[in-house]
Amino acid sequence: MPPRTRFRRHLPLARSAAASLAVALALLAQGPAMARTVATAPAQTILVNARIATQDDARHEAEAMAIRDGKLIAVGTRAQAMAYRGPKTAVIDAGGRRVLPGLVDAHLHPPLGLYPIDVCDLDNKAHSLADLSAIVHDCIARYKPAKGEWLSVAQWNYADGNDLSPGYETIRAALDRAAPDNPVQLVGSDFHHGAYNSAALVLARQSDGTTVGLSAATLAGPFKSFATFVGVDAHGEPDGRVGETARALIPSPTLLGSVFQAVLREPERTVEALNGAGITAIQDAAVTIGENDRLYTELERRNHLTLRVNMLPLMGKDTIALGSTTLSVEDMVKAASAFRARFAADPLIRVTGVKVFVDGVLEANPLAVPPTMPNSPSLKPYLQPIFRTEAGKTAVVGYVDTDGPACHGWAAASEHGKAAASAFLAANGYHPDQCAKVSGAFVTGPPLLGRYVTAMHRAGFDVHLHAIGDGAVSAALDAVEAARADYPAFASRDAIAHLQIVSDRDIERLGRDHIFGVFTMSWAVHDPAADLDVVPFVENVLVNGKMDLNQPDSYYDRHAYPAKSMLKAGGIIAAGSDAPVASRNPIPFVNMAAALTRQMEGQPVLGPQERLTIAEELDAYTRNGARALRREDEIGSLEPGKSADFILIDQDIFALGAQGKGADIARTRVLETWFKGQRVFVAKPGAAS
Repeated sequence: MPPRTRFRRHLPLARSAAASLAVALALLAQGPAMARTVATAPAQTILVNARIATQDDARHEAEAMAIRDGKLIAVGTRAQAMAYRGPKTAVIDAGGRRVLPGLVDAHLHPPLGLYPIDVCDLDNKAHSLADLSAIVHDCIARYKPAKGEWLSVAQWNYADGNDLSPGYETIRAALDRAAPDNPVQLVGSDFHHGAYNSAALVLARQSDGTTVGLSAATLAGPFKSFATFVGVDAHGEPDGRVGETARALIPSPTLLGSVFQAVLREPERTVEALNGAGITAIQDAAVTIGENDRLYTELERRNHLTLRVNMLPLMGKDTIALGSTTLSVEDMVKAASAFRARFAADPLIRVTGVKVFVDGVLEANPLAVPPTMPNSPSLKPYLQPIFRTEAGKTAVVGYVDTDGPACHGWAAASEHGKAAASAFLAANGYHPDQCAKVSGAFVTGPPLLGRYVTAMHRAGFDVHLHAIGDGAVSAALDAVEAARADYPAFASRDAIAHLQIVSDRDIERLGRDHIFGVFTMSWAVHDPAADLDVVPFVENVLVNGKMDLNQPDSYYDRHAYPAKSMLKAGGIIAAGSDAPVASRNPIPFVNMAAALTRQMEGQPVLGPQERLTIAEELDAYTRNGARALRREDEIGSLEPGKSADFILIDQDIFALGAQGKGADIARTRVLETWFKGQRVFVAKPGAAS
C-alpha cells in the first residue's frame, strides 16, 4: 500500500493566479449557492460519471466530486466539479458506479486478527467433539509443544457442533483424549467462552496464588462466586467449559497476546482488510493501554494508517487496562485521561470514550448435565429447560418447576452429594441444580457501574457499554441517566453495544436518552444452533408438546435486536461488526443485508417489525457512525470541506433495497476505496470484497 502523500502544485505563479480566476468565474456563473462553497485553486482529482450517495442532511445524489489536499472542494454536477479542473488535474470516470462515503465500523477488534493467523485455529466452524479432538491432536503434532506446555486454540464455535458421542461425553473428555500431556485452552469465537482439558483445569489458582484446581469441591468453596461461569457434569465436576471472568482462574498464556504479536509483525494487513471492506474509520472497542494500541501507532509510524481510529480503553471492575491490576474508579479515570492526552494532537488517532463490560453473553450449553445457564443479567429468572438428545438432535422436552414438590424436596434434603444428585436425576429426568432460580450475573454492575459512568462523564469521556441481556441493558441505562443527571454540563454520546434483548420500557429509554445503539445486524436472524442456546431459557418453546424456537410475537421475537423500535423511539443506530467475533472479515454488506431481511436462508424472519431500510442502515454505517466517533465534521458524508473518504461498489444497494432484494446486498463488492483523496484499495478482477 503506498504511503500517504500530499500533492504539491508546481504551476508558475502567473498561471496559478489565472487558473484560480478562471475557476472562480466559472463557479460564479453557475449560481450564488455554489459560489459560497468555492475554493479558488484547481483540484488534484475529479471523479465524474458517478452515482454518489452524499449522505448529507438532505441525502442528495451527485454525479461528480472535486478533490484537493485530501478534501472535497465540490460535490454536485459534472459542470460544478469540472470547474475546478486545472492543467494537472486527474479526471477519473467512475463508469456509472455507485459511490458511498467511506464506511464507519463503530465496534470491532482489529488487534485480534482480521485475517487468518498461523495458530491452531478452528475457524469458527461447527465440529463434533470427536472431530474437534482429532483437530487438536493434529495441532499438537504440528506445533510440537513440549510436555506440560500449553496449546491455545483459536475461533472455537461454542454454539454450534460440539456433538457428544461415546468417549466424548464432555469437551473436557475430548480435549483429554487429544492432549493428555499438555494443558489446552479453546478460545471461543466471541472471546467470552473458553474450554479446557483436565491438565489445564487442575492449574486453577486462588487470588493468593495457591493452586487448588477447578473441581466440584472448589466450586463449592473458594471458587463459589465463579460457579455461574463454569459448566459441570452430572456429578458436579467441571465439564471443561469456562467462561467470562472465571477463565482468569486458570493461568493460561494469552492466545490474544500471541495473535497480536503476529498482527503487529504485518500491521499493513489489518488496514488492507479494512480498506478492502470499504471501511475508512473504526472504533476499536477494547484497547489495552500500552499493548494493542501499538498496532495503530506502528501503522502511523510507517505512514500506512489509511483510516481514522478511535480507541476505547477497556475499563471495568477487573480492568485489564493496565495489565492485571485492579484499579479504583479514580485510577481508571487517571489512566484513561493520560491515554487520551497522548493522542490529543493526532489527526488520525483519538480517544474520546472508554469501554466497560456490563455483562457477558446469553448463550447457554444445552448439552451439559445440568445445562450451563446464560450468564447475562435478566430482568426475570431464566427458565430451566429439560433437554434430550436423540439421533444427534437436541430438543426441549419439558421445563423444571422450580417451585414444585421435587425441587422443594431437594432443598429440604440433608444429603446433596453426588449419589443423591444421581438418584434425583434418575427419578425426575433433570439434575437437581436445575431447581435453582438463575438471573445471570454482572461483569461490572451496580453500584460500581454508576460510579464509573459518572466519573468518566465528569472527565469528559463518552462511555461505550457492552450489554446483551435485558437486565444488563436496564442497568446500563440506569447508570447513564444517573451520570447525566449528576453532570449535565457534559453532552455525552454514550453507546450500548449488542442489545440482544431489550424490554419495552428500555427501548423507550434508549430513544429518550438518544443512546447510540451499536448493532451487528448479521446476528439479528434465527440461527437454529444459536437459538437453541438462548431462546428456551428466555421463554417456553413448547407448543403442543413440541419444540418451536421461532414463535411469532414471542417475547424474544419482539425484543431481540430492536433496531427499528429504537430508531422510532428517538435512538441512534450505528453499525459495528465486532470482527473477528464470528467472522474475521468485517462483512459490512452482509450486515446491511441482514438489517433489511433479518433472515438466514431457509429460516423464519426474526422480528419482521424490526427490519430497517437500506437508507437507515447506510446511515448507521456513515453519518451515525461518524457522530458516534465525534468525527461528523470530518467524515460520514460527502460534502465540501470534508475528507475525501469514499468507496466505489459494484451494484446499486438502493435499487436492490427498493426491489425487495435485500439479501442480494450481501454480495456487494468494493471495487475501490479512497482515503483522504488517495486510492488505497483496488479490487482484483473477480475477487470477493
